[in-house]
Amino acid sequence: NKTLRFLGALDGADVNPFADQSIAALQTLFATPWCNLTALANDLGAVKDSHVFLAHLVHYVYHSLKAKPGVVILPSRRSALLGALAPLLFLLGGQGPYGEKAPLPVGIEALGRSRLQKCLRMLKACVILPGIGDLVLHPSDVLALSPFLQAACQESRDLK
Repeated sequence: NKTLRFLGALDGADVNPFADQSIAALQTLFATPWCNLTALANDLGAVKDSHVFLAHLVHYVYHSLKAKPGVVILPSRRSALLGALAPLLFLLGGQGPYGEKAPLPVGIEALGRSRLQKCLRMLKACVILPGIGDLVLHPSDVLALSPFLQAACQESRDLK
């Protein structure tokens, strides 16, 4: 349920401090000049518990940049949000600081793990990054741009 709120603020109910802190960290990530990603990853990685996974997002984007010199950097907010799906879905396959499998956020299974992993593989083939300083990322915006994620969230709600 926490993850569903984090991805889309689906129920609009009580404020979830975990989601609020995660959103703030993601906003920081996408407003950061890419040359500073390593330092940001180290800072986030030093935080224990629920925030560790944000370091995995930073490392994923950073290594995608290094591996693909042809990465597209677009100023369009819509394109940037679509590109943000790839690091968000990287949560499914992240590793801890010592190479161990990272714990999944609570509720991720309800979104359909195998289908999300398939989506991740497709998104990794074309990494799109936002222009620096052009994006204020809100998870509900990401959800709104993805019919796939909307359907997965609706299915999980119907199963309750």
